[in-house]
Amino acid sequence: MGRNDLCFCMSGKKKKNCHPDIHEESQAAAKLKIYSQLEYDLKTNRQAANGTSLCVPGCSDCCYDYFTVQGIEFDLILNELAKWDGDKLNNLIKRVDKYWTMFEKENKEATRLLVYGTDNDIEKINSSIDKTSFPCAFFDVTTQLCQIYEVRPFKCRIFGNTFYYPDPKEGAVGIACTMYGSILNDDNFDKILCDVTELLNKNTDLSLILDDKQNVVALNSEYPLIYHLYQHFIVKKLGVSIANFDEKFTEPRSILNQKF
Repeated sequence: MGRNDLCFCMSGKKKKNCHPDIHEESQAAAKLKIYSQLEYDLKTNRQAANGTSLCVPGCSDCCYDYFTVQGIEFDLILNELAKWDGDKLNNLIKRVDKYWTMFEKENKEATRLLVYGTDNDIEKINSSIDKTSFPCAFFDVTTQLCQIYEVRPFKCRIFGNTFYYPDPKEGAVGIACTMYGSILNDDNFDKILCDVTELLNKNTDLSLILDDKQNVVALNSEYPLIYHLYQHFIVKKLGVSIANFDEKFTEPRSILNQKF
Protein backbone atom coordinates (compact mmCIF):
# COMPACT_ATOMS: atom_id res chain seq x y z
CA MET A 1 0.00 0.00 0.00
CA GLY A 2 1.40 3.37 -1.02
CA ARG A 3 1.26 6.51 1.09
CA ASN A 4 -1.14 8.11 -1.40
CA ASP A 5 -3.51 5.14 -1.44
CA LEU A 6 -6.69 5.29 0.62
CA CYS A 7 -6.04 4.15 4.18
CA PHE A 8 -6.87 0.58 5.13
CA CYS A 9 -9.11 1.83 7.97
CA MET A 10 -11.88 2.94 5.57
CA SER A 11 -11.65 6.57 6.68
CA GLY A 12 -11.54 7.79 3.09
CA LYS A 13 -8.29 9.63 3.79
CA LYS A 14 -4.93 8.94 2.17
CA LYS A 15 -2.77 6.64 4.26
CA LYS A 16 -0.10 9.33 4.71
CA ASN A 17 -2.72 11.54 6.37
CA CYS A 18 -4.37 8.83 8.43
CA HIS A 19 -2.26 5.90 9.67
CA PRO A 20 1.14 6.43 8.01
CA ASP A 21 3.07 4.48 10.65
CA ILE A 22 0.85 1.39 10.77
CA HIS A 23 1.40 -1.46 8.30
CA GLU A 24 -1.85 -2.46 6.61
CA GLU A 25 -1.30 -6.15 7.46
CA SER A 26 -0.18 -5.62 11.05
CA GLN A 27 -1.97 -6.69 14.20
CA ALA A 28 -2.93 -3.10 14.94
CA ALA A 29 -4.37 -2.69 11.43
CA ALA A 30 -6.47 -5.83 11.84
CA LYS A 31 -8.07 -4.34 14.94
CA LEU A 32 -8.63 -0.94 13.28
CA LYS A 33 -10.30 -2.64 10.31
CA ILE A 34 -12.71 -4.35 12.70
CA TYR A 35 -13.48 -1.02 14.37
CA SER A 36 -14.14 0.66 11.01
CA GLN A 37 -16.35 -2.13 9.70
CA LEU A 38 -18.33 -2.11 12.93
CA GLU A 39 -18.91 1.65 12.72
CA TYR A 40 -20.08 1.26 9.11
CA ASP A 41 -22.44 -1.59 10.05
CA LEU A 42 -23.89 0.35 12.99
CA LYS A 43 -24.46 3.42 10.83
CA THR A 44 -26.11 1.35 8.11
CA ASN A 45 -28.31 -0.38 10.68
CA ARG A 46 -29.42 2.95 12.18
CA GLN A 47 -30.37 4.23 8.73
CA ALA A 48 -32.39 1.07 8.03
CA ALA A 49 -34.14 1.53 11.40
CA ASN A 50 -35.05 5.12 10.50
CA GLY A 51 -32.45 6.48 12.87
CA THR A 52 -33.77 4.64 15.92
CA SER A 53 -31.03 4.61 18.54
CA LEU A 54 -31.01 5.26 22.27
CA CYS A 55 -27.21 5.48 22.40
CA VAL A 56 -26.67 9.23 22.59
CA PRO A 57 -23.83 11.53 23.70
CA GLY A 58 -23.95 12.19 27.43
CA CYS A 59 -25.35 8.80 28.43
CA SER A 60 -22.78 7.18 30.71
CA ASP A 61 -24.60 4.08 31.93
CA CYS A 62 -22.18 1.61 30.34
CA CYS A 63 -19.14 3.67 31.42
CA TYR A 64 -19.50 2.13 34.90
CA ASP A 65 -19.46 -1.44 33.56
CA TYR A 66 -16.65 -3.84 34.39
CA PHE A 67 -15.17 -4.81 31.04
CA THR A 68 -12.00 -6.34 29.65
CA VAL A 69 -9.82 -5.49 26.67
CA GLN A 70 -7.40 -7.29 24.40
CA GLY A 71 -3.72 -6.46 24.59
CA ILE A 72 -3.72 -4.88 21.12
CA GLU A 73 -6.65 -2.67 22.13
CA PHE A 74 -4.66 -1.35 25.07
CA ASP A 75 -1.68 -0.74 22.78
CA LEU A 76 -3.86 1.32 20.44
CA ILE A 77 -4.99 3.36 23.43
CA LEU A 78 -1.36 3.93 24.45
CA ASN A 79 -0.60 5.02 20.91
CA GLU A 80 -3.34 7.64 21.25
CA LEU A 81 -2.13 8.75 24.70
CA ALA A 82 1.26 9.57 23.17
CA LYS A 83 -0.50 12.60 21.64
CA TRP A 84 -1.69 13.91 25.03
CA ASP A 85 0.07 16.75 26.83
CA GLY A 86 1.76 16.15 30.18
CA ASP A 87 -0.95 17.65 32.36
CA LYS A 88 -3.73 15.64 30.74
CA LEU A 89 -1.72 12.43 31.05
CA ASN A 90 -0.82 13.12 34.70
CA ASN A 91 -4.50 13.68 35.51
CA LEU A 92 -5.30 10.32 33.93
CA ILE A 93 -2.64 8.59 36.03
CA LYS A 94 -4.08 10.16 39.19
CA ARG A 95 -7.54 8.85 38.28
CA VAL A 96 -6.13 5.40 37.57
CA ASP A 97 -4.45 5.31 40.99
CA LYS A 98 -7.67 6.48 42.68
CA TYR A 99 -9.95 4.06 40.83
CA TRP A 100 -7.65 1.07 41.32
CA THR A 101 -7.60 1.74 45.07
CA MET A 102 -11.40 1.74 45.03
CA PHE A 103 -11.43 -1.50 43.03
CA GLU A 104 -9.06 -3.15 45.53
CA LYS A 105 -11.28 -2.23 48.48
CA GLU A 106 -14.45 -3.42 46.79
CA ASN A 107 -13.03 -6.58 45.18
CA LYS A 108 -10.24 -7.92 47.39
CA GLU A 109 -10.33 -11.51 46.15
CA ALA A 110 -10.68 -10.46 42.52
CA THR A 111 -7.70 -8.13 42.93
CA ARG A 112 -5.58 -10.93 44.34
CA LEU A 113 -6.48 -13.25 41.46
CA LEU A 114 -5.89 -10.58 38.82
CA VAL A 115 -2.35 -10.15 40.10
CA TYR A 116 -1.48 -13.73 41.04
CA GLY A 117 -4.15 -15.96 39.50
CA THR A 118 -4.21 -18.30 36.51
CA ASP A 119 -6.05 -17.81 33.21
CA ASN A 120 -8.97 -19.81 34.62
CA ASP A 121 -9.11 -17.48 37.61
CA ILE A 122 -9.21 -14.46 35.31
CA GLU A 123 -12.16 -15.90 33.38
CA LYS A 124 -14.08 -16.46 36.63
CA ILE A 125 -13.44 -12.88 37.71
CA ASN A 126 -14.52 -11.47 34.38
CA SER A 127 -17.84 -13.30 34.54
CA SER A 128 -18.55 -12.45 38.20
CA ILE A 129 -18.25 -8.62 38.23
CA ASP A 130 -20.87 -6.54 36.47
CA LYS A 131 -20.51 -2.91 37.61
CA THR A 132 -17.97 -0.76 39.44
CA SER A 133 -18.61 2.22 41.71
CA PHE A 134 -16.30 4.35 39.56
CA PRO A 135 -16.45 5.13 35.84
CA CYS A 136 -13.93 4.24 33.17
CA ALA A 137 -10.72 6.22 33.66
CA PHE A 138 -11.30 7.81 30.24
CA PHE A 139 -14.78 9.06 31.07
CA ASP A 140 -14.74 12.85 31.43
CA VAL A 141 -17.13 13.60 34.30
CA THR A 142 -17.38 17.26 33.19
CA THR A 143 -18.33 16.75 29.56
CA GLN A 144 -19.86 13.27 30.11
CA LEU A 145 -17.92 12.11 27.06
CA CYS A 146 -15.20 9.53 26.31
CA GLN A 147 -11.67 10.94 26.01
CA ILE A 148 -10.51 8.17 23.66
CA TYR A 149 -13.68 7.75 21.62
CA GLU A 150 -11.90 7.09 18.30
CA VAL A 151 -9.86 4.20 19.77
CA ARG A 152 -12.34 2.97 22.38
CA PRO A 153 -12.32 -0.85 22.80
CA PHE A 154 -14.53 -3.23 20.84
CA LYS A 155 -16.80 -3.97 23.80
CA CYS A 156 -17.56 -0.28 24.26
CA ARG A 157 -18.64 -0.14 20.62
CA ILE A 158 -20.98 -3.12 20.62
CA PHE A 159 -22.64 -2.60 24.00
CA GLY A 160 -26.12 -1.17 23.95
CA ASN A 161 -27.44 -1.75 20.44
CA THR A 162 -26.21 -5.06 19.02
CA PHE A 163 -26.91 -8.78 19.08
CA TYR A 164 -25.14 -11.96 17.98
CA TYR A 165 -25.72 -15.67 17.43
CA PRO A 166 -23.46 -17.80 19.68
CA ASP A 167 -24.44 -20.81 17.56
CA PRO A 168 -26.32 -20.93 14.24
CA LYS A 169 -28.79 -23.37 15.79
CA GLU A 170 -29.44 -21.23 18.86
CA GLY A 171 -31.36 -18.01 19.34
CA ALA A 172 -29.84 -14.54 19.26
CA VAL A 173 -28.25 -12.94 22.31
CA GLY A 174 -28.81 -9.23 22.74
CA ILE A 175 -26.07 -6.87 23.89
CA ALA A 176 -28.55 -4.12 24.66
CA CYS A 177 -28.68 -1.76 27.60
CA THR A 178 -31.76 -1.48 29.80
CA MET A 179 -32.86 1.69 27.99
CA TYR A 180 -33.86 -0.45 25.01
CA GLY A 181 -36.22 -2.56 27.10
CA SER A 182 -39.14 -0.22 26.45
CA ILE A 183 -38.96 -0.48 22.64
CA LEU A 184 -37.61 -3.97 21.89
CA ASN A 185 -39.77 -7.00 21.16
CA ASP A 186 -39.48 -10.29 19.26
CA ASP A 187 -40.62 -8.66 16.05
CA ASN A 188 -38.26 -5.67 15.92
CA PHE A 189 -35.08 -6.56 17.83
CA ASP A 190 -33.20 -7.63 14.67
CA LYS A 191 -34.18 -4.37 12.99
CA ILE A 192 -33.31 -1.98 15.81
CA LEU A 193 -30.23 -3.88 16.98
CA CYS A 194 -27.25 -4.64 14.73
CA ASP A 195 -26.06 -8.21 14.13
CA VAL A 196 -22.34 -8.34 15.04
CA THR A 197 -21.87 -12.12 14.91
CA GLU A 198 -19.29 -12.06 12.12
CA LEU A 199 -17.26 -9.19 13.58
CA LEU A 200 -17.42 -10.70 17.06
CA ASN A 201 -15.86 -13.87 15.69
CA LYS A 202 -13.17 -11.90 13.85
CA ASN A 203 -12.43 -9.98 17.02
CA THR A 204 -12.11 -13.18 19.05
CA ASP A 205 -9.73 -14.56 16.42
CA LEU A 206 -7.25 -11.81 17.32
CA SER A 207 -6.90 -13.38 20.78
CA LEU A 208 -6.15 -16.88 19.52
CA ILE A 209 -2.69 -18.32 20.10
CA LEU A 210 -1.53 -20.66 17.33
CA ASP A 211 1.34 -23.10 17.17
CA ASP A 212 3.77 -23.43 14.25
CA LYS A 213 1.25 -25.60 12.40
CA GLN A 214 -1.51 -22.99 12.76
CA ASN A 215 -3.41 -25.07 15.33
CA VAL A 216 -5.23 -23.17 18.06
CA VAL A 217 -3.55 -23.95 21.37
CA ALA A 218 -4.99 -21.27 23.65
CA LEU A 219 -6.91 -18.03 23.96
CA ASN A 220 -5.21 -14.98 25.41
CA SER A 221 -6.99 -13.91 28.58
CA GLU A 222 -8.45 -10.43 28.60
CA TYR A 223 -7.89 -8.17 31.60
CA PRO A 224 -9.98 -5.20 32.76
CA LEU A 225 -8.87 -1.85 31.36
CA ILE A 226 -8.28 -0.42 34.84
CA TYR A 227 -5.85 -3.30 35.55
CA HIS A 228 -3.92 -2.64 32.33
CA LEU A 229 -3.68 1.05 33.19
CA TYR A 230 -2.63 0.46 36.80
CA GLN A 231 0.06 -2.04 35.89
CA HIS A 232 1.40 0.06 33.02
CA PHE A 233 1.43 3.52 34.60
CA ILE A 234 1.57 2.95 38.36
CA VAL A 235 3.41 -0.34 38.90
CA LYS A 236 5.79 -0.46 35.94
CA LYS A 237 5.87 3.32 35.24
CA LEU A 238 6.22 2.75 31.50
CA GLY A 239 4.68 6.01 30.35
CA VAL A 240 3.16 5.73 26.87
CA SER A 241 5.75 3.25 25.58
CA ILE A 242 4.43 0.15 23.79
CA ALA A 243 6.19 -3.19 24.16
CA ASN A 244 7.16 -4.78 20.83
CA PHE A 245 5.77 -1.80 18.91
CA ASP A 246 7.23 -2.79 15.52
CA GLU A 247 5.90 -6.33 15.79
CA LYS A 248 2.37 -5.06 16.42
CA PHE A 249 2.23 -1.86 14.36
CA THR A 250 4.81 -1.70 11.58
CA GLU A 251 5.28 -5.32 10.53
CA PRO A 252 2.82 -7.75 8.90
CA ARG A 253 1.73 -10.62 11.07
CA SER A 254 3.87 -13.66 10.24
CA ILE A 255 0.99 -15.98 11.16
CA LEU A 256 -2.75 -15.45 11.30
CA ASN A 257 -2.67 -14.65 15.00
CA GLN A 258 0.06 -14.52 17.56
CA LYS A 259 0.48 -14.01 21.24
CA PHE A 260 0.65 -10.40 22.42
